[in-house]
Amino acid sequence: MNAAWLEALRTRPSEAVQAYAQLRDRWEAGHVAAFTAWLSGFTLLLYGVLREIPWLSSRA
Repeated sequence: MNAAWLEALRTRPSEAVQAYAQLRDRWEAGHVAAFTAWLSGFTLLLYGVLREIPWLSSRA
């Protein structure tokens, strides 16, 4: 992603707008993937911690 920005700015700064339009979907998808990974990890961590609390385990 950074290499694509660098190339767009080196050739012509006016092409940065066009490069942004082309790279925006990829950038957004990367953020969605990172958030999904973070949320999955946090959920698993929370599950692992809460599973160890005795008073929560005795209810089931």
